[in-house]
Amino acid sequence: ISVKASDLISFEAKSNATSQVEDKADGNGGNIEISAKNINFNTKGSALNSSTKGKGQEGNPSQAGNIVVKASENINLDNSNFFSQVNAGAIGNAGNIEIETGNLSLTNGSLLLSNTTGKGNAGNINVKAKDNIVLSGGSLFISSVDPLLDYSKNPNSPEPKLDDQGNLKVGEGNAGNINIQVRDRAVFDGTDIDGFPSGILDVIRKGARGNSGKIQLKAGSLSMTNGAVVQTKSEGEGNSGDITIDVRDDIFLD
Repeated sequence: ISVKASDLISFEAKSNATSQVEDKADGNGGNIEISAKNINFNTKGSALNSSTKGKGQEGNPSQAGNIVVKASENINLDNSNFFSQVNAGAIGNAGNIEIETGNLSLTNGSLLLSNTTGKGNAGNINVKAKDNIVLSGGSLFISSVDPLLDYSKNPNSPEPKLDDQGNLKVGEGNAGNINIQVRDRAVFDGTDIDGFPSGILDVIRKGARGNSGKIQLKAGSLSMTNGAVVQTKSEGEGNSGDITIDVRDDIFLD
């Protein structure tokens, strides 16, 4: 999928672009590439989604496509998401998420997410901004290995699913690395109404197996306020990755 415009691309009213390897398929997903002067995702549910449900083999896993978004001036996500995923039951790897822009803004719980609930690795998240990056209201850059959750009993606090033998249905693989480069300001502020933080998270969830990736953040200045995080952690079986922060001027934490 390739979409190009000389000025503005806007995704509205739960619009999305999807590249997916379907269940029982053996192939690879295609890339999603979006480029313009300004790119807006303005409505809850608007998304770019690259995923695999494919049943690849151990030596030949199914590969989800990469998500590549480039804007010379601004990229804005408001309650919208970029997903790169290995779905439950799949054997494969998620694609990378690549962002290049002047200014990047994520608000109201927007996500750049690469994860696996199947068997395989999450992709990397790479972001370059010439000017500023602002994440607020529970917006995250996140790479994770997750258990498959059961929302049927409690949609607000789902429990991990069990198979017929009572074993957890979990993701197996490694989370990706998250690399952020911003020439001027990186601002991470606040949480959403459920208390989820803004910032950067690389995690192995409870019940899942694998290692979390590394976080590398390079910025002119860094502000983290009102519960924002930059964190790697393992709640399951595996190791957490390293965090490297390189800031030219000021760091403000509150």
